[in-house]
Amino acid sequence: MSSMAKRDNAAVPLTTNEGADFTIADNGSTDLFLPSVNCAICKGYNMYNPAEFSASKDGGGPVMLTYGRGQGTVEGEEYSDVVFLGGYKATNQSFISASYYSENFSILMYCPDGLAGFAFEQL
Repeated sequence: MSSMAKRDNAAVPLTTNEGADFTIADNGSTDLFLPSVNCAICKGYNMYNPAEFSASKDGGGPVMLTYGRGQGTVEGEEYSDVVFLGGYKATNQSFISASYYSENFSILMYCPDGLAGFAFEQL
């Protein structure tokens, strides 16, 4: 079992501003990423298209996230948008619109569309 598989995961419904639903898993990080329409390996996932969301803002250059001691990698660009989670609304929520998922995040090995991390140091 890989270290990514050992993490605690739970399905979490997440909705962007204008109603596109993405199923997100909590793996113990503090990151939020969604697959981009520019992600060739992300076939089978619901994909985030910033052009479809009026509140979407490009947050800058490329970002790379690494998980499980380098076993999983996601690359993309930072965006912000309105995000709804469990009845709560987050305006200008930053996240990565991923244009690349490593093999460990392929649809065969990782079923949720993206990831929402809830590993807060203190609440």
